[in-house]
Amino acid sequence: MESWHLAALLGFFAAALVLTVVVQRPAFQVAAAAAALVLLLSVRGVAAWRTVGALVPVVLAVALVNPLVNSQGATVIAMLPWGRPYTLEALLFGVQTGTMLATMLLWFASFNALVAGEKLSYLIGGSAPGVALVFTMVLQLVPRFQRRAQTVFAAFDGLGMGHGRGSAAQRVRQGARELSALTGWALEGSIVTADSMRARGFGSGRPMRLTVYRVGAAQAAAWAAMGLLLAVAVVGIAGGCATAQFVPVVSFPPPDGLFCASLVSFTLFLAMPSLVNAAERLRWRLSLSRI
Repeated sequence: MESWHLAALLGFFAAALVLTVVVQRPAFQVAAAAAALVLLLSVRGVAAWRTVGALVPVVLAVALVNPLVNSQGATVIAMLPWGRPYTLEALLFGVQTGTMLATMLLWFASFNALVAGEKLSYLIGGSAPGVALVFTMVLQLVPRFQRRAQTVFAAFDGLGMGHGRGSAAQRVRQGARELSALTGWALEGSIVTADSMRARGFGSGRPMRLTVYRVGAAQAAAWAAMGLLLAVAVVGIAGGCATAQFVPVVSFPPPDGLFCASLVSFTLFLAMPSLVNAAERLRWRLSLSRI
């Protein structure tokens, strides 16, 4: 999926985020979370488990804290010391909210892995080259500032004026000196960058792209299939198949044909990037085996 046109990637992640937010039924939420997890594993490998491990406490925290502030529900699990009931419905609603939040963060992690800064610059560089340049510079700002801060700290340490030494007033003054050095370095660098871009003729002609993303027949067929799946899923969601009620008791609409069709379409749409990645890797391994 890394070779797909960036507009298609951007459209998919936008649709995935919207679908993750609007569905409430556990079956749909589990399908969205599983699809987001599988996609992150396919693009990051085992490193994705670190992200998953960081999200588990988020889900638990939201699930456990929600009944502390929301006492709605008919099934009381326990009474809190300050007299508020701790209800099962509020706990399940907290699990639903935490799962939705974790799934959204998984989608964002996959988006960051697939759509890097230069790819976003490709999308907006043709129509707004100035915005693309500023965006690229902003992405470089944090790591460049970190490297320059280390250089400044090392220089002051060599002069015997390292931060963390002396009284509180001396540390504040030293921090102001280091911040002043960093700020001056950044302003000087921005002037040099502006002069360099002007000397190279930036903005004087038609912008050119280093990478060209082409849409082949396979991509077009995949897009058509994803559009059909998305349409069926949206029809089912609009018809109330993905809704859930948590108060006063947990209840769901009865499953029917539209529910099954929308759930299958919803799952296949969100799983399509993972399926495409798996197919591309299988094709690559088959091509290697023929060598």
